Amino acid sequence: IAPTAAAAIVVEFGRPAFWLAVITALVAILVLLRGAISRGRDSSFPAAGAGCLVTVTLLAFDNVGIFSTATSIIVATTVGLGLSQSKSRTIG
Repeated sequence: IAPTAAAAIVVEFGRPAFWLAVITALVAILVLLRGAISRGRDSSFPAAGAGCLVTVTLLAFDNVGIFSTATSIIVATTVGLGLSQSKSRTIG
C-alpha cells in the first residue's frame, strides 16, 4: 500500500499523469478564484470549490484518505457547485 495518494497515483498511472493532474487542479483553482472575484459579494460557492481543491491537492502529498468514497463525494459536490456558480448571470 502506498503511503500517500500522490505515491499511489505515480505508481498506478506514472509520473506524467500525476503532474498533469496537479496542473489540472491548479488551473481549476484559478478558474474558480476568477469566478469568485467576478461574482463579487456572491462568491462563497466558487471560493469553497477553490478551497476544496487546494485542500485535496495538498492532502494528496500527506495521506491516502482522499480516495475514500465519502471524500470523493464531498469533493465532487463542492467543486461541481463551485464551477456551476462561478459563471455570472447577466440580466438583459
